[in-house]
Amino acid sequence: MPDGDDVIQVAADYVQQRGPDAVPWLREKAELAEGLGQHEAAITWREIASAAASILLETAKRCRRLATSITERETCERLLQLAKECERRAAEWRQGPLK
Repeated sequence: MPDGDDVIQVAADYVQQRGPDAVPWLREKAELAEGLGQHEAAITWREIASAAASILLETAKRCRRLATSITERETCERLLQLAKECERRAAEWRQGPLK
């Protein structure tokens, strides 16, 4: 089983590659592993998905803080949209991860 730092790094890599879609993608990986009877792998994928959800929540907070200092309307709106999407995807994980 990977240590916490490894899980966070892998989660950050997936968030960087896939953005808010990382969490459902990682959840699917966990479900596939569980379906194949790979319980340890499923646990690891769930840990990575949970870390990715936390990263998305932090990203949303940063977007909202940054939006308060941006005067250009379109940029501000895009930041707030990204924040909402990150929060939505993180909430999906928080509401129903596999056990």
